[in-house]
Amino acid sequence: MPKTRAELKAAVKQKLAAGASVADLKGTNAWNKLGGATVRTLADKVSPVSTNTSPSSSPQQDLAGGSSASAKSYSDFGELFQNVLGPFQESLATIEAGATTQSATIRGEADKEVARAYSDAQKYASELSLEGLKYGADKESEWRQALANIEVKGKLDLQPIINAGLERVAGIEAQAQRDVAETTGRYSLESTKKQAETQENLGKMQIAGSMYGLISSIFG
Repeated sequence: MPKTRAELKAAVKQKLAAGASVADLKGTNAWNKLGGATVRTLADKVSPVSTNTSPSSSPQQDLAGGSSASAKSYSDFGELFQNVLGPFQESLATIEAGATTQSATIRGEADKEVARAYSDAQKYASELSLEGLKYGADKESEWRQALANIEVKGKLDLQPIINAGLERVAGIEAQAQRDVAETTGRYSLESTKKQAETQENLGKMQIAGSMYGLISSIFG
């Protein structure tokens, strides 16, 4: 019994050459394994051995179901359509149903992932906000403490300068007071001397004037 496709095709060709028709081969092992389309293609290529010397049948007779092995009836084309397009339509419907189901499943999973991601994002944002507030409060406390330390240290560093400055200012004020007193005393003494000299000179001038007046009156 033929097993391979080549052997099945060879067996079909022999039967067609012996005068078998396509209808005779329907339902056979070769028909089921090769398919009706392949058997019809082989039938178109193989011409049966005929002992009839009468003219060949007309195309109309072939379509009506004449004895020609290559003739095809309308029912053959209908069967070919069913054999080829029928399984294709069934497969297409199955694929479409599977795609619809898979699409719905994917959409449902996607919606779940989106909801989960949104929930996680809100939770993370809340935790981040709390951490940010705590971090800001800690930093503000550290900043205030650092500022207070700087102020205290600055005061401590400036105190010796301030003390030295106050001592120097006090020394300068005391020296200035001494200088003013000394200067005032010296100018007071000089002023007293000048006044005495001035009065003495005025006295001499008055005496000289009086004598001049007297002499003038005598010799005048």
